[in-house]
Amino acid sequence: MSKQIFDPSSQQNKPVHDGIIFKLKRAVDGLQAEIHRIGATWRRRRRQRRQLAHLDDRSLKDLAIRPSQADFEIARKPWQEDSGLGKSHEIGSDCGPVGNGRGIPHKRKKKGQRNAVLFPRFETLWIKGHPITLRPVLPADKPLFCDFMQNLSDRSRRLRFLVPKLELNGNELRFMSEVDQQDHVAWVAVDTSTGNEELVAEARFVKLSEPRGTAEYAITVADAFQGHGLGGRLMQILAQQARENGIFTLRGTVAADNAAMLGFLRNRGAKINLDAPGVLRADLPVVAVRKSEQRTVARICG
Repeated sequence: MSKQIFDPSSQQNKPVHDGIIFKLKRAVDGLQAEIHRIGATWRRRRRQRRQLAHLDDRSLKDLAIRPSQADFEIARKPWQEDSGLGKSHEIGSDCGPVGNGRGIPHKRKKKGQRNAVLFPRFETLWIKGHPITLRPVLPADKPLFCDFMQNLSDRSRRLRFLVPKLELNGNELRFMSEVDQQDHVAWVAVDTSTGNEELVAEARFVKLSEPRGTAEYAITVADAFQGHGLGGRLMQILAQQARENGIFTLRGTVAADNAAMLGFLRNRGAKINLDAPGVLRADLPVVAVRKSEQRTVARICG
């Protein structure tokens, strides 16, 4: 009695052969997806720990992170899970000692209180050879705003506030730096190349009561860093935060002679109308802020 040998080329064994190939391909695809996921997780941890290493003692104190906790997190390997510092932190949390055993400050939510505002991740770009860290505004940033205002050119200050302005008063500094990151969302870009933080851009929006789903926004970039995609990345961050807070339209007031900003907005589908003599109103749908901003940032980082 002859022993039958499996022949993949035979028509009788073709369904079995196709089934084996399909299962192998599915297993390989699953393995590749898992490798990609693990690699992305390791890169994210490595990036976050590098960003944590750039923070000075003042920034760590503002985040309620002890230096020893930061050192412990920075020393961890990419394949080691986060100890908690790379995750969310509450803005304005008066938490003192760490209370949950993982290094994440927390506060009990009172009855009727909205969900706590979470501290988003840091992000670092390289622009003109400078490491630029993007992060949410902190109350301790008031001195940075003072210096930022003084370093802006007269034209940049006028285009930002629509009137000649030399400095910010106390109420304006509190408005700029003490935000709830829900109805008033604000981010800054800081240059850390000198070892200290120097504010080089700020972006924010404030939710309007009417019309619903609309917020008024503003973006300011230091003269030396204009034209390098930093404003576009900040706009993309504002759009993401707007979507998460139920905002569908970002409204800006733009000087009629601000050709760069008007072109920036038109390229993103903003509807521009006359608001007052010499002043235009630009309504930008949040969905119009495409991920093309991320490709711009990729070119900057490269």
